[in-house]
Amino acid sequence: MRSFVLPRNVKLRGLGSAQRLVPRPLPCASLQSPLRLYGTKGGKTRPRRHRWPVYLLSAVALSASAWAYTRLQVDEPRVTLNPHTFAPYTLADVVPVSSTCSTFTLIPKATGGDESKSQIPQHTDIWSVEIKQPQLQIARKYTPIPLSKVARESFGPGALQFLIRREIHGEVSGWLHKLPIGSEIEIRGPRGQYALPDDADGVLFIAAGTGIAPALQLAHSLSESKNSKKIPKMHVMWSNRRREDCIGGISDTKTTSSWFGSWFWSQRTDRALEQSSPRCDIVNELEDLKTQFDDRLKVDYFVDEEESLISIEALKPVLTSWGAALSDQNQLILVSGPEGFVAWLAGPEGGQTTHKTHGDGEVPKGLLNIAERQGAKIMKL
Repeated sequence: MRSFVLPRNVKLRGLGSAQRLVPRPLPCASLQSPLRLYGTKGGKTRPRRHRWPVYLLSAVALSASAWAYTRLQVDEPRVTLNPHTFAPYTLADVVPVSSTCSTFTLIPKATGGDESKSQIPQHTDIWSVEIKQPQLQIARKYTPIPLSKVARESFGPGALQFLIRREIHGEVSGWLHKLPIGSEIEIRGPRGQYALPDDADGVLFIAAGTGIAPALQLAHSLSESKNSKKIPKMHVMWSNRRREDCIGGISDTKTTSSWFGSWFWSQRTDRALEQSSPRCDIVNELEDLKTQFDDRLKVDYFVDEEESLISIEALKPVLTSWGAALSDQNQLILVSGPEGFVAWLAGPEGGQTTHKTHGDGEVPKGLLNIAERQGAKIMKL
């Protein structure tokens, strides 16, 4: 297309003297400088921001988070039993003892030796740990029992074993009894409960139900130290509601007399039943401990459904046999079991002076008030 220029004196309609037409470029965003796309400030073009430092910092933060997560996942099994934080354990075995009670064997996820055993409080014969229920975020104290021979051979000395009854409203015990093998259980501890004096000459341990756990722990601790210190005589009176909880258990002494203090004791007439009755694991453990005590450990069984109760009639001969030794600080009485049982025997907490018993009326400070009046040292566990 040919272009032309009008002469200056040529007049067009509607215009004065003709003016030279100077073409002007049409506004087009694509032709503008890219810097103008970010706007202007004060009539000057704002420089483009560099975003690579933000991207770099984000990448570094993500990498650090991934490294920390991986490190924590790897290090978690290294957390061992300690009294400050919960350590992961694995439920390795559950063996029913009765319809409501079972033994639970737990092994540590941590590796590198028997580290849990090294955490047991020194100079403490009875200790416990806390087991956490993760859904409710609560914890309950449980006293480990000595490892059975099978558990010791199968899982090693670093394992922990517990005797736990499934309570109707037990928030932790009910949860434990529903767990499958291989489940993770978090434990914190141990915490010392009681250290037996080195000069103790005799111990009367009265327990009910799973309260036998501290008695087993104490007897096991004493048997392990028999080569390094004097082993006191020990008499265990274990009460259960049903025979299934202590099946196969045969008492060593008559309930009408006791060797404790005078060393006089006699065989029960039902000793012959021992050969015909199978034994539960807890009774087997008590029998094994008796062999390690060189006849210095005696066990008597009481079963409610058989009308064999730890009553005033059962306690009087035992306490009377002590005589003047009751006031000796080297003779100790330990009581363990449900709160009601402990209050029934040794008196309730809080300074009350009377407590109702099962058919015996009101007894001041529990059934052991006879021993208490004579100066006996009673410990509630």
